[in-house]
Amino acid sequence: METAKGQTREETLSGLAGRIDSFEKYSGPHSRVMAYLAVRLARRFGLIQTDVNAIAEAALAHDIGLFAMSPDYHSTRGPLNVEQRVDLWRHPIIGEQQMAKREFGRAAQLLVRWHHEWWNGSGYPDGLAFEDIPIGARILRAVELFSAVSSERPYRGALPPDEALEVLKSSAGVECDPYVMKALLALLEELREPPTETDPAATAFGHAEAEVNAAAAETHAAQSAEAEPTGSAPASALPSIEAIVSRARLKEPSQDDTYWGAWSRSRSNRKSLLGFEASVLRQLVFKSIAVAFSGGSRLDWYLAAWRKHVLSNDPRAWAAALARATIEAGESLSEDHIARLLRDVYVPRASLRNPGLRVWFTETDAWAMDNLRANIDEIEDAAHRARAMALGIQAGDYALSFNEETRGLKQPLTRVFPMLAHQSLPLPTAHLQTHVFNLPAEEFIRNSHADALYLSLPAAHAEHAGSAVRGDWRECWVRATQNAETDELLALTAKPQSKQAYLDAVDRLLGLAAHIKTWAIGCQDVGIASARDISELIKVRRAVRATYSKDVTEAAGGMRSYIMIAE
Repeated sequence: METAKGQTREETLSGLAGRIDSFEKYSGPHSRVMAYLAVRLARRFGLIQTDVNAIAEAALAHDIGLFAMSPDYHSTRGPLNVEQRVDLWRHPIIGEQQMAKREFGRAAQLLVRWHHEWWNGSGYPDGLAFEDIPIGARILRAVELFSAVSSERPYRGALPPDEALEVLKSSAGVECDPYVMKALLALLEELREPPTETDPAATAFGHAEAEVNAAAAETHAAQSAEAEPTGSAPASALPSIEAIVSRARLKEPSQDDTYWGAWSRSRSNRKSLLGFEASVLRQLVFKSIAVAFSGGSRLDWYLAAWRKHVLSNDPRAWAAALARATIEAGESLSEDHIARLLRDVYVPRASLRNPGLRVWFTETDAWAMDNLRANIDEIEDAAHRARAMALGIQAGDYALSFNEETRGLKQPLTRVFPMLAHQSLPLPTAHLQTHVFNLPAEEFIRNSHADALYLSLPAAHAEHAGSAVRGDWRECWVRATQNAETDELLALTAKPQSKQAYLDAVDRLLGLAAHIKTWAIGCQDVGIASARDISELIKVRRAVRATYSKDVTEAAGGMRSYIMIAE
């Protein structure tokens, strides 16, 4: 395919990748290295060529949104403030839009949107977590981390190989899918060996990777001749960027004969898109907002950062705990707090306070989580207790991210907990009228006095998968009882056996919200009630002023999300 200027799409994309790398001041071909590694992993995971090509295109143009924004704080040393962070989180969304303007495929557009999503849900823009993140985006997250820590940056030098290796290992279960990281480390170990010339014509991988290799060879021809000799690196070291560039101009499919087919697949289950929700609510005029089902997302953080008065609620104790840590806790935990929380966490007692933890955790992790929960109860300050509870939820999610295949990358919770604490979001300025509740939705809506209501409806009969499946252990741990139930949420999910029963339950909530001026009702086309059904139900009570939708059905497990504005 040729562009208007006579260039092929691959040539155009290669040139764009070079301009993006130059803007970001990478000393080497960051995007091309990412594309080469991503393609190799995608092929090992057995993805078909169409998906491999989309991953290669997304890798080459992953920071096109940042390039389009060109923020002046991008190369700033030190942490970003809240306003800068909110602005930075827009760049994957702008990247998706830029990819669409250049007529790249929808799959590549979504991978650009999601290349900063973290395995534990702490990424952006949509806060996807675990298997909810498509495998292509999980691959991009891992290979970008490697390229970033191995490259010279304006604000720091490239990390030494052993230090970079530790960063990669510690990212498993937090930033990166443990299985993807294990596969990447195996690939990097193979790439430490010197490349061997093979016949390019006989071993071509496909047009996307061929373009990546050709571009890398042009840029680094001189460096390619200086590949590391056998045995020059210590056993724990990673290959250099130069060595990978050298390898990239060759085509060695024999290395991809190793099949890594045990990666976890994305399934169609109800998951919110944080970036979509935030962009819609940002357009509404209100001073205060009631959020009936916070869902443990960072939407509350956005609203608080925008200086809104937030009344946040969730009938699930774990989701309310996360919201408290996000918008009510006034300061982060000190090193002394962390030390006290981790005191004797691996020391068994006569019995577990909460035997239900054995359902999910190994014996060792069950003791650690049980003791951590007991230590949290000893904290007197409510804000510190909220922060500790949120970190405990992340630590438990971390422990559950590993299996027999990946347990070699797992670290003790005593090491992971402080790392998670240091990665916490900067706290927005707390407002006196911002509060978090753990009430039944009907009671919360009835008593809420706010300008706007955001009601993200739980889907009826959605598949229990991805991040949703973690809610069971979280509720058990936060409530400190093995019989924790979430009747309010079940009333809108498992109990209705017909469309009318589900709509009746939703209608009761809307009836209780008659005193709130503006409604923003979120839903997805899944289960027994469609978005059209919800829209017709709303129209019985008030006019629907606008309907926003976000279609991510091109990605595995993706659905079309809607937010309807009624006044």
